[in-house]
Amino acid sequence: MFTGQGRFLEAQNRKLADELEKLKAKWGKETSQIKAMYQAELDEARKLLDEAVKEKARLEVRVASLEEQLEESTQRSEHHTSVTFVSC
Repeated sequence: MFTGQGRFLEAQNRKLADELEKLKAKWGKETSQIKAMYQAELDEARKLLDEAVKEKARLEVRVASLEEQLEESTQRSEHHTSVTFVSC
């Protein structure tokens, strides 16, 4: 009796192991297909993100330069105004 149930359980175990392997293979295949479908979109998104980061850095440098120019202009204007008042 025990050997019959043992064989049944072994057969059930093999069946479940085979089913598990099939599911793993199917899941791996589906994952690869999904990755392939979206890889081009992911690559394009990365490219756009890299371009945006470069543009942001360029604009930050430009803003810093403009702020410096504004500060210099403000100082010259204040100096010119104070010189004008002293001259009068």
